[in-house]
Amino acid sequence: MKKDSVVLEELDKVEVNYDNRCKIILSHPVIFAYFIKHCFVDFVNVDFNEIVRACEKYLLITGKEDNLISGSKVIYDVYAHYLDGVMNRISNKEESLGKEYHFPNESYDDRETVLLYPKKEYDYEGNLGNDFEHALAFANLLFSDDIPVSKKKYYLKKRFKIPMNYEFEKEIDNMCNLAFQQSCIKYKASLEALMNKTSWPLDEAMDAIAIPERYRPILYERFAEEEAYYKEHKGCSN
Repeated sequence: MKKDSVVLEELDKVEVNYDNRCKIILSHPVIFAYFIKHCFVDFVNVDFNEIVRACEKYLLITGKEDNLISGSKVIYDVYAHYLDGVMNRISNKEESLGKEYHFPNESYDDRETVLLYPKKEYDYEGNLGNDFEHALAFANLLFSDDIPVSKKKYYLKKRFKIPMNYEFEKEIDNMCNLAFQQSCIKYKASLEALMNKTSWPLDEAMDAIAIPERYRPILYERFAEEEAYYKEHKGCSN
């Protein structure tokens, strides 16, 4: 199997696992309730604990269409993209494009979609702005690959008042570990491509791509392991 194929297969497995972990985090009633409270105007004046209790009782997140509950149809989609603080809401709206006719309300899914496009960085010690901007900052804190897990958990508790029991902290750890692996695989592939093209040493290539410091030790280790394996099995020497 070619090296590129191995890398893509490894990345695909990590991305699938990471996606599943993100769904687990989002299915936590307190997390989902926070987004409901800050994204949907109908819930702005509803007590947060009341929303949490409703999520604990009724929330079912599957990431796909679900017909397990008789008479229900649940579709849950998450769209994440960085676009400097944009947030859009999409609601169902019936519009007759041909002959005028209006179907009864039950003919449509009762769905409202919010698309979050957080900025790359937020000052979690400063003013985060209005409710919508809080939701963007919250999403960035949860899912940004560039925020260490210790910082995520600290600000989830301190800034957003999210209760963190042992099980939930472990889920955050698992999600962040997969995000870290995912970034390492992508950074390593980029470094290899640049080094093959330019013959630059690893340090220079890392600086050129601006690899964050926290990824560098593991990347040095992986390149060293690969070089040692190659020398042992291919008989190469300096």
